[in-house]
Amino acid sequence: MTFAEDLVLDFDPETGNTTGATGTAGSADSVGTAAGLGADIDQAMLLVLGALRTLPVTDAVVRGTKYQNWLLAFEAEQLARNKATGASDRDNERLAGEGRPSTKSETKKRVKRANAVDENPDLANDLASGELGPEQVDAIADAAAKTGGDAACSEELIDEIKHSSPDDANNIAKRWAADHNDPGDGDTPADKRNRRQRRRREATKFRTKDDCSAILIKGDDESINEIWNDLNTTARKLWRKDGGRDLPKAKHPRTRKQRLFDAAHQTLTNTNSTNNSGSGKVGLKGSGARINLWVRLDDFVAGKHNAYFADGSLAPKTVLARYMCTGTIAATVFDKNGEVLHHGREHRYATPAQIRGLIARDKGCVRCRADIAECEAHHLIPWTAPDQGETNIEQLALVCTDCHHYIHDTNQTLYRNTKGLWKLRPATPNETPSHNPPSAENRPNQTTNCTHKVRHE
Repeated sequence: MTFAEDLVLDFDPETGNTTGATGTAGSADSVGTAAGLGADIDQAMLLVLGALRTLPVTDAVVRGTKYQNWLLAFEAEQLARNKATGASDRDNERLAGEGRPSTKSETKKRVKRANAVDENPDLANDLASGELGPEQVDAIADAAAKTGGDAACSEELIDEIKHSSPDDANNIAKRWAADHNDPGDGDTPADKRNRRQRRRREATKFRTKDDCSAILIKGDDESINEIWNDLNTTARKLWRKDGGRDLPKAKHPRTRKQRLFDAAHQTLTNTNSTNNSGSGKVGLKGSGARINLWVRLDDFVAGKHNAYFADGSLAPKTVLARYMCTGTIAATVFDKNGEVLHHGREHRYATPAQIRGLIARDKGCVRCRADIAECEAHHLIPWTAPDQGETNIEQLALVCTDCHHYIHDTNQTLYRNTKGLWKLRPATPNETPSHNPPSAENRPNQTTNCTHKVRHE
Protein backbone atom coordinates (compact mmCIF):
# COMPACT_ATOMS: atom_id res chain seq x y z
CA MET A 1 0.00 0.00 0.00
CA THR A 2 1.31 3.45 -0.90
CA PHE A 3 1.43 6.41 1.44
CA ALA A 4 -1.39 8.06 -0.49
CA GLU A 5 -3.66 5.07 0.14
CA ASP A 6 -3.13 5.51 3.89
CA LEU A 7 -4.59 9.04 3.90
CA VAL A 8 -7.64 9.45 6.12
CA LEU A 9 -9.63 11.29 3.44
CA ASP A 10 -11.53 8.87 1.21
CA PHE A 11 -13.84 9.66 -1.71
CA ASP A 12 -16.51 7.10 -2.56
CA PRO A 13 -17.43 7.43 -6.26
CA GLU A 14 -20.60 5.37 -5.81
CA THR A 15 -22.17 7.57 -3.12
CA GLY A 16 -20.35 10.78 -3.99
CA ASN A 17 -19.38 11.23 -0.33
CA THR A 18 -16.01 12.21 1.05
CA THR A 19 -15.43 10.61 4.43
CA GLY A 20 -12.61 10.83 6.93
CA ALA A 21 -11.92 10.62 10.63
CA THR A 22 -14.73 13.10 11.31
CA GLY A 23 -17.34 11.42 9.08
CA THR A 24 -18.99 12.80 5.97
CA ALA A 25 -17.30 15.94 4.63
CA GLY A 26 -19.45 16.45 1.56
CA SER A 27 -22.42 15.21 -0.42
CA ALA A 28 -22.96 13.98 -3.94
CA ASP A 29 -24.14 17.44 -4.97
CA SER A 30 -21.03 19.25 -3.67
CA VAL A 31 -18.25 16.74 -4.30
CA GLY A 32 -19.58 14.48 -7.00
CA THR A 33 -17.12 16.03 -9.41
CA ALA A 34 -13.37 16.51 -9.28
CA ALA A 35 -13.87 20.26 -9.07
CA GLY A 36 -16.24 19.91 -6.14
CA LEU A 37 -13.91 17.56 -4.33
CA GLY A 38 -10.99 19.91 -4.98
CA ALA A 39 -12.91 22.82 -3.47
CA ASP A 40 -13.66 20.77 -0.36
CA ILE A 41 -9.98 19.83 0.00
CA ASP A 42 -8.99 23.51 -0.36
CA GLN A 43 -11.40 24.38 2.43
CA ALA A 44 -10.08 21.56 4.61
CA MET A 45 -6.48 22.72 4.09
CA LEU A 46 -7.43 26.26 5.15
CA LEU A 47 -9.00 24.84 8.28
CA VAL A 48 -5.84 22.85 9.03
CA LEU A 49 -3.65 25.94 8.56
CA GLY A 50 -5.95 27.95 10.78
CA ALA A 51 -5.74 25.28 13.49
CA LEU A 52 -1.93 25.18 13.21
CA ARG A 53 -1.75 28.94 13.86
CA THR A 54 -3.43 28.43 17.24
CA LEU A 55 -0.65 26.09 18.42
CA PRO A 56 2.56 27.17 20.16
CA VAL A 57 5.18 28.13 17.57
CA THR A 58 7.44 25.12 18.19
CA ASP A 59 4.59 22.63 17.90
CA ALA A 60 3.17 24.43 14.83
CA VAL A 61 6.51 24.35 12.99
CA VAL A 62 7.13 20.67 13.83
CA ARG A 63 3.68 19.66 12.63
CA GLY A 64 3.95 21.89 9.57
CA THR A 65 7.18 20.15 8.58
CA LYS A 66 5.53 16.78 9.11
CA TYR A 67 2.60 17.69 6.85
CA GLN A 68 4.96 19.16 4.27
CA ASN A 69 6.76 15.81 4.05
CA TRP A 70 3.40 14.11 3.61
CA LEU A 71 2.67 16.36 0.64
CA LEU A 72 6.14 15.84 -0.88
CA ALA A 73 5.68 12.06 -0.62
CA PHE A 74 2.19 12.37 -2.13
CA GLU A 75 3.49 14.48 -5.02
CA ALA A 76 6.28 11.97 -5.76
CA GLU A 77 3.76 9.12 -5.81
CA GLN A 78 1.45 10.99 -8.18
CA LEU A 79 4.25 11.91 -10.58
CA ALA A 80 5.42 8.29 -10.50
CA ARG A 81 1.84 7.25 -11.21
CA ASN A 82 1.78 9.65 -14.17
CA LYS A 83 5.05 8.17 -15.44
CA ALA A 84 3.51 4.69 -15.31
CA THR A 85 0.86 5.86 -17.79
CA GLY A 86 3.56 6.78 -20.30
CA ALA A 87 4.43 10.36 -19.30
CA SER A 88 8.03 11.40 -19.97
CA ASP A 89 10.31 13.24 -17.54
CA ARG A 90 9.63 16.43 -19.49
CA ASP A 91 5.86 15.89 -19.15
CA ASN A 92 6.29 15.50 -15.40
CA GLU A 93 8.52 18.58 -15.21
CA ARG A 94 5.75 20.63 -16.83
CA LEU A 95 3.20 19.13 -14.44
CA ALA A 96 5.40 19.78 -11.40
CA GLY A 97 5.80 23.42 -12.51
CA GLU A 98 2.05 24.08 -12.61
CA GLY A 99 0.38 25.95 -9.78
CA ARG A 100 3.36 28.02 -8.61
CA PRO A 101 6.54 29.56 -10.05
CA SER A 102 9.41 27.08 -9.91
CA THR A 103 12.96 26.98 -11.26
CA LYS A 104 14.01 24.33 -13.75
CA SER A 105 16.43 22.82 -11.25
CA GLU A 106 13.66 22.56 -8.66
CA THR A 107 11.23 20.82 -11.01
CA LYS A 108 13.97 18.45 -12.22
CA LYS A 109 14.74 17.56 -8.60
CA ARG A 110 11.08 16.78 -7.91
CA VAL A 111 10.87 14.59 -11.01
CA LYS A 112 14.06 12.75 -10.00
CA ARG A 113 12.46 12.13 -6.60
CA ALA A 114 9.38 10.73 -8.35
CA ASN A 115 11.54 8.48 -10.55
CA ALA A 116 13.22 7.07 -7.45
CA VAL A 117 9.79 6.42 -5.90
CA ASP A 118 8.75 4.71 -9.13
CA GLU A 119 11.71 2.34 -8.67
CA ASN A 120 11.08 1.88 -4.94
CA PRO A 121 7.67 3.01 -3.56
CA ASP A 122 8.94 2.49 0.01
CA LEU A 123 10.93 5.73 -0.35
CA ALA A 124 7.65 7.68 -0.30
CA ASN A 125 6.62 5.87 2.87
CA ASP A 126 10.00 6.63 4.47
CA LEU A 127 9.66 10.31 3.54
CA ALA A 128 6.10 10.54 4.87
CA SER A 129 6.98 8.78 8.13
CA GLY A 130 10.05 10.92 8.75
CA GLU A 131 12.55 8.06 8.47
CA LEU A 132 14.11 9.96 5.58
CA GLY A 133 14.17 13.71 5.06
CA PRO A 134 13.61 15.36 1.66
CA GLU A 135 17.35 16.04 1.25
CA GLN A 136 18.15 12.39 1.97
CA VAL A 137 15.59 11.14 -0.55
CA ASP A 138 16.93 13.59 -3.13
CA ALA A 139 20.48 12.31 -2.56
CA ILE A 140 19.26 8.76 -3.20
CA ALA A 141 17.36 9.99 -6.27
CA ASP A 142 20.49 11.65 -7.68
CA ALA A 143 22.46 8.43 -7.24
CA ALA A 144 19.59 6.45 -8.79
CA ALA A 145 19.67 8.69 -11.88
CA LYS A 146 23.37 7.87 -12.32
CA THR A 147 23.03 4.12 -11.77
CA GLY A 148 20.00 3.21 -13.85
CA GLY A 149 17.74 3.21 -10.78
CA ASP A 150 19.90 0.79 -8.76
CA ALA A 151 20.53 3.22 -5.90
CA ALA A 152 16.80 3.61 -5.22
CA CYS A 153 16.59 -0.13 -4.44
CA SER A 154 19.86 -0.52 -2.53
CA GLU A 155 18.99 -1.51 1.03
CA GLU A 156 22.62 -0.94 1.98
CA LEU A 157 22.65 2.68 0.71
CA ILE A 158 19.21 3.57 2.08
CA ASP A 159 20.07 2.15 5.50
CA GLU A 160 23.37 4.05 5.63
CA ILE A 161 21.68 7.33 4.70
CA LYS A 162 18.90 6.74 7.24
CA HIS A 163 21.49 6.46 10.00
CA SER A 164 23.56 9.44 8.83
CA SER A 165 23.13 13.18 9.01
CA PRO A 166 21.26 14.77 6.08
CA ASP A 167 24.40 16.88 5.57
CA ASP A 168 26.33 13.68 4.76
CA ALA A 169 23.67 12.18 2.47
CA ASN A 170 25.02 13.67 -0.76
CA ASN A 171 28.58 12.50 -0.14
CA ILE A 172 27.40 9.01 0.81
CA ALA A 173 25.20 8.76 -2.28
CA LYS A 174 27.91 10.13 -4.60
CA ARG A 175 30.43 7.62 -3.25
CA TRP A 176 27.95 4.76 -3.70
CA ALA A 177 27.17 5.84 -7.27
CA ALA A 178 30.88 6.12 -8.11
CA ASP A 179 31.56 2.64 -6.71
CA HIS A 180 28.69 1.12 -8.67
CA ASN A 181 29.43 2.94 -11.90
CA ASP A 182 33.02 1.71 -12.14
CA PRO A 183 33.51 0.31 -15.67
CA GLY A 184 35.95 -2.20 -14.21
CA ASP A 185 33.37 -3.89 -11.99
CA GLY A 186 32.16 -6.09 -14.87
CA ASP A 187 28.66 -4.58 -14.84
CA THR A 188 27.44 -4.90 -18.42
CA PRO A 189 24.40 -3.24 -20.05
CA ALA A 190 22.78 -6.68 -19.94
CA ASP A 191 23.19 -6.78 -16.14
CA LYS A 192 21.70 -3.31 -15.73
CA ARG A 193 18.78 -4.18 -18.01
CA ASN A 194 18.18 -7.40 -16.07
CA ARG A 195 18.05 -5.52 -12.76
CA ARG A 196 15.64 -2.94 -14.16
CA GLN A 197 13.37 -5.68 -15.47
CA ARG A 198 13.48 -7.59 -12.19
CA ARG A 199 12.56 -4.50 -10.19
CA ARG A 200 9.43 -4.26 -12.35
CA ARG A 201 8.50 -7.94 -12.17
CA GLU A 202 4.95 -8.68 -11.14
CA ALA A 203 2.02 -11.02 -11.59
CA THR A 204 -1.53 -9.72 -11.70
CA LYS A 205 -4.91 -11.42 -11.89
CA PHE A 206 -7.73 -9.80 -13.84
CA ARG A 207 -10.86 -10.50 -15.90
CA THR A 208 -10.78 -10.22 -19.68
CA LYS A 209 -13.36 -8.57 -21.92
CA ASP A 210 -14.72 -12.01 -22.89
CA ASP A 211 -15.34 -12.77 -19.19
CA CYS A 212 -12.40 -15.09 -18.54
CA SER A 213 -10.01 -14.99 -15.61
CA ALA A 214 -6.42 -14.25 -16.60
CA ILE A 215 -2.98 -13.92 -15.05
CA LEU A 216 -0.38 -11.56 -16.51
CA ILE A 217 3.25 -12.01 -15.57
CA LYS A 218 6.08 -9.74 -16.59
CA GLY A 219 9.73 -9.58 -15.61
CA ASP A 220 13.27 -10.11 -16.83
CA ASP A 221 13.94 -11.78 -20.18
CA GLU A 222 15.79 -14.72 -18.67
CA SER A 223 13.03 -15.71 -16.22
CA ILE A 224 10.27 -15.26 -18.80
CA ASN A 225 12.24 -17.35 -21.31
CA GLU A 226 12.68 -20.10 -18.69
CA ILE A 227 8.92 -20.15 -18.07
CA TRP A 228 8.04 -20.01 -21.77
CA ASN A 229 10.49 -22.78 -22.70
CA ASP A 230 9.11 -24.98 -19.93
CA LEU A 231 5.52 -24.39 -21.04
CA ASN A 232 6.35 -25.16 -24.68
CA THR A 233 8.15 -28.36 -23.69
CA THR A 234 5.18 -29.55 -21.64
CA ALA A 235 2.67 -28.43 -24.30
CA ARG A 236 4.60 -30.45 -26.88
CA LYS A 237 4.22 -33.56 -24.73
CA LEU A 238 0.49 -32.88 -24.41
CA TRP A 239 0.27 -32.60 -28.20
CA ARG A 240 1.92 -36.00 -28.57
CA LYS A 241 -0.38 -37.46 -25.92
CA ASP A 242 -3.39 -36.12 -27.82
CA GLY A 243 -2.27 -37.90 -30.99
CA GLY A 244 0.53 -35.78 -32.40
CA ARG A 245 1.18 -36.19 -36.12
CA ASP A 246 -0.98 -39.31 -36.23
CA LEU A 247 -4.11 -37.23 -35.71
CA PRO A 248 -5.29 -34.57 -38.20
CA LYS A 249 -5.02 -31.06 -36.79
CA ALA A 250 -8.77 -30.52 -37.06
CA LYS A 251 -9.41 -33.57 -34.85
CA HIS A 252 -7.06 -32.57 -32.01
CA PRO A 253 -9.10 -32.01 -28.83
CA ARG A 254 -7.42 -28.67 -28.09
CA THR A 255 -5.63 -25.84 -29.84
CA ARG A 256 -1.99 -24.93 -29.30
CA LYS A 257 -3.00 -22.03 -27.03
CA GLN A 258 -5.22 -24.35 -25.02
CA ARG A 259 -2.32 -26.80 -24.64
CA LEU A 260 -0.12 -23.94 -23.41
CA PHE A 261 -2.79 -23.05 -20.85
CA ASP A 262 -3.01 -26.66 -19.69
CA ALA A 263 0.79 -26.83 -19.55
CA ALA A 264 0.87 -23.70 -17.39
CA HIS A 265 -1.79 -25.08 -15.05
CA GLN A 266 0.01 -28.41 -14.82
CA THR A 267 3.40 -26.83 -14.16
CA LEU A 268 2.26 -24.21 -11.65
CA THR A 269 0.00 -26.53 -9.66
CA ASN A 270 2.14 -29.67 -10.07
CA THR A 271 -0.94 -31.55 -11.26
CA ASN A 272 -2.06 -33.29 -14.42
CA SER A 273 -4.27 -31.36 -16.87
CA THR A 274 -7.46 -32.58 -18.48
CA ASN A 275 -7.78 -32.18 -22.23
CA ASN A 276 -10.25 -29.82 -23.85
CA SER A 277 -12.99 -32.42 -24.14
CA GLY A 278 -12.70 -33.41 -20.49
CA SER A 279 -12.28 -37.04 -21.51
CA GLY A 280 -9.60 -37.85 -18.97
CA LYS A 281 -6.23 -37.12 -17.48
CA VAL A 282 -3.21 -36.52 -19.64
CA GLY A 283 -0.91 -38.27 -17.18
CA LEU A 284 2.17 -36.11 -17.67
CA LYS A 285 4.16 -34.08 -15.21
CA GLY A 286 5.71 -30.73 -16.11
CA SER A 287 9.38 -30.96 -16.89
CA GLY A 288 11.98 -28.60 -15.51
CA ALA A 289 13.07 -25.75 -17.73
CA ARG A 290 16.39 -26.20 -19.49
CA ILE A 291 18.56 -23.25 -20.37
CA ASN A 292 21.45 -23.64 -22.79
CA LEU A 293 24.42 -21.38 -22.15
CA TRP A 294 27.48 -21.21 -24.38
CA VAL A 295 30.92 -20.27 -23.09
CA ARG A 296 33.88 -19.96 -25.46
CA LEU A 297 36.89 -21.80 -24.11
CA ASP A 298 39.30 -19.07 -25.23
CA ASP A 299 37.26 -16.52 -23.26
CA PHE A 300 37.17 -18.94 -20.34
CA VAL A 301 40.95 -19.42 -20.32
CA ALA A 302 41.48 -15.66 -20.67
CA GLY A 303 39.36 -15.04 -17.58
CA LYS A 304 36.46 -13.44 -19.49
CA HIS A 305 33.34 -14.60 -17.70
CA ASN A 306 30.99 -14.33 -20.67
CA ALA A 307 28.15 -16.73 -21.30
CA TYR A 308 25.62 -16.56 -24.12
CA PHE A 309 22.08 -17.80 -24.55
CA ALA A 310 21.13 -19.85 -27.58
CA ASP A 311 19.98 -16.71 -29.41
CA GLY A 312 23.44 -15.17 -29.01
CA SER A 313 22.47 -12.62 -26.34
CA LEU A 314 24.85 -12.09 -23.43
CA ALA A 315 23.72 -13.64 -20.14
CA PRO A 316 23.86 -11.22 -17.18
CA LYS A 317 26.56 -12.36 -14.77
CA THR A 318 24.14 -12.25 -11.84
CA VAL A 319 21.82 -14.65 -13.65
CA LEU A 320 24.73 -16.95 -14.49
CA ALA A 321 25.82 -16.96 -10.84
CA ARG A 322 22.32 -17.99 -9.78
CA TYR A 323 22.24 -20.81 -12.33
CA MET A 324 25.62 -22.04 -11.10
CA CYS A 325 24.38 -21.98 -7.51
CA THR A 326 21.01 -23.70 -7.90
CA GLY A 327 21.18 -25.52 -11.21
CA THR A 328 22.06 -29.00 -12.20
CA ILE A 329 24.82 -28.42 -14.72
CA ALA A 330 25.53 -30.59 -17.73
CA ALA A 331 28.73 -29.53 -19.48
CA THR A 332 29.77 -30.59 -22.95
CA VAL A 333 33.09 -29.50 -24.46
CA PHE A 334 33.44 -29.42 -28.25
CA ASP A 335 36.50 -28.95 -30.41
CA LYS A 336 36.63 -26.45 -33.27
CA ASN A 337 34.98 -28.99 -35.59
CA GLY A 338 32.09 -29.62 -33.22
CA GLU A 339 33.31 -33.03 -32.05
CA VAL A 340 32.55 -33.88 -28.42
CA LEU A 341 35.72 -33.93 -26.29
CA HIS A 342 34.16 -34.40 -22.87
CA HIS A 343 30.70 -34.72 -21.33
CA GLY A 344 29.90 -34.77 -17.62
CA ARG A 345 27.16 -33.99 -15.09
CA GLU A 346 27.42 -32.62 -11.58
CA HIS A 347 24.44 -32.49 -9.22
CA ARG A 348 24.38 -29.44 -6.98
CA TYR A 349 20.92 -29.58 -5.43
CA ALA A 350 20.47 -30.25 -1.73
CA THR A 351 19.13 -33.75 -1.08
CA PRO A 352 15.54 -34.27 0.11
CA ALA A 353 16.90 -35.16 3.56
CA GLN A 354 18.88 -31.92 3.67
CA ILE A 355 15.81 -29.94 2.59
CA ARG A 356 13.82 -31.49 5.43
CA GLY A 357 16.60 -30.57 7.83
CA LEU A 358 16.68 -26.99 6.55
CA ILE A 359 12.91 -26.71 6.96
CA ALA A 360 13.15 -27.97 10.53
CA ARG A 361 16.03 -25.60 11.30
CA ASP A 362 15.14 -22.42 9.38
CA LYS A 363 11.32 -22.69 9.23
CA GLY A 364 11.23 -20.32 6.24
CA CYS A 365 13.37 -17.67 4.58
CA VAL A 366 16.09 -16.70 7.03
CA ARG A 367 16.02 -13.08 5.77
CA CYS A 368 12.34 -12.14 5.39
CA ARG A 369 10.55 -15.14 6.98
CA ALA A 370 8.71 -16.02 3.76
CA ASP A 371 6.87 -19.34 3.88
CA ILE A 372 8.85 -22.52 3.17
CA ALA A 373 6.78 -23.02 0.00
CA GLU A 374 8.53 -19.97 -1.48
CA CYS A 375 12.03 -21.04 -0.40
CA GLU A 376 15.02 -22.84 -1.90
CA ALA A 377 18.39 -23.96 -0.62
CA HIS A 378 21.15 -21.36 -0.93
CA HIS A 379 24.86 -22.13 -0.78
CA LEU A 380 26.46 -19.76 1.73
CA ILE A 381 29.66 -20.02 -0.30
CA PRO A 382 28.94 -20.40 -4.04
CA TRP A 383 30.04 -23.59 -5.77
CA THR A 384 32.19 -21.66 -8.19
CA ALA A 385 33.87 -19.39 -5.62
CA PRO A 386 37.59 -19.88 -4.86
CA ASP A 387 36.60 -21.08 -1.37
CA GLN A 388 34.60 -23.88 -3.07
CA GLY A 389 31.29 -24.01 -1.23
CA GLU A 390 29.90 -27.41 -0.32
CA THR A 391 26.41 -28.85 -0.19
CA ASN A 392 26.58 -29.59 3.53
CA ILE A 393 23.62 -28.56 5.63
CA GLU A 394 25.76 -26.21 7.73
CA GLN A 395 26.75 -24.48 4.49
CA LEU A 396 23.13 -24.09 3.30
CA ALA A 397 20.24 -21.86 4.27
CA LEU A 398 16.62 -21.50 3.22
CA VAL A 399 15.93 -18.26 1.33
CA CYS A 400 12.97 -17.19 -0.77
CA THR A 401 13.41 -16.53 -4.47
CA ASP A 402 13.43 -12.73 -4.02
CA CYS A 403 16.11 -12.84 -1.32
CA HIS A 404 18.11 -15.39 -3.34
CA HIS A 405 18.13 -12.99 -6.31
CA TYR A 406 19.06 -10.08 -4.04
CA ILE A 407 22.04 -11.92 -2.49
CA HIS A 408 23.47 -12.85 -5.90
CA ASP A 409 22.62 -9.57 -7.61
CA THR A 410 24.40 -7.53 -4.92
CA ASN A 411 27.29 -10.02 -4.47
CA GLN A 412 26.81 -10.51 -0.75
CA THR A 413 27.51 -13.34 1.66
CA LEU A 414 24.84 -14.67 4.00
CA TYR A 415 26.21 -15.66 7.41
CA ARG A 416 25.11 -16.35 10.98
CA ASN A 417 26.54 -14.08 13.66
CA THR A 418 27.52 -15.03 17.21
CA LYS A 419 23.94 -14.42 18.38
CA GLY A 420 22.59 -16.87 15.82
CA LEU A 421 21.07 -14.13 13.65
CA TRP A 422 21.37 -14.28 9.87
CA LYS A 423 23.12 -11.25 8.39
CA LEU A 424 24.51 -10.06 5.04
CA ARG A 425 27.90 -8.58 4.31
CA PRO A 426 29.82 -7.85 1.08
CA ALA A 427 31.34 -11.03 -0.34
CA THR A 428 35.12 -11.32 -0.22
CA PRO A 429 37.01 -12.17 -3.43
CA ASN A 430 37.25 -15.80 -2.23
CA GLU A 431 33.48 -15.90 -1.77
CA THR A 432 32.64 -14.31 -5.13
CA PRO A 433 31.48 -16.70 -7.87
CA SER A 434 34.36 -17.26 -10.23
CA HIS A 435 34.59 -19.19 -13.46
CA ASN A 436 38.37 -19.07 -13.80
CA PRO A 437 39.94 -22.33 -14.98
CA PRO A 438 42.18 -24.44 -12.73
CA SER A 439 45.90 -23.75 -12.62
CA ALA A 440 47.98 -24.76 -15.64
CA GLU A 441 49.59 -27.72 -13.92
CA ASN A 442 46.17 -29.18 -13.02
CA ARG A 443 44.40 -28.28 -16.25
CA PRO A 444 44.28 -30.97 -18.96
CA ASN A 445 45.41 -30.04 -22.45
CA GLN A 446 42.46 -28.81 -24.49
CA THR A 447 41.97 -27.24 -27.86
CA THR A 448 41.30 -23.53 -27.36
CA ASN A 449 39.13 -23.22 -30.47
CA CYS A 450 36.09 -24.90 -28.97
CA THR A 451 32.97 -23.99 -27.06
CA HIS A 452 31.81 -24.98 -23.63
CA LYS A 453 28.09 -25.66 -23.54
CA VAL A 454 26.48 -25.35 -20.11
CA ARG A 455 22.90 -26.43 -19.50
CA HIS A 456 20.85 -25.45 -16.46
CA GLU A 457 18.15 -27.94 -15.59
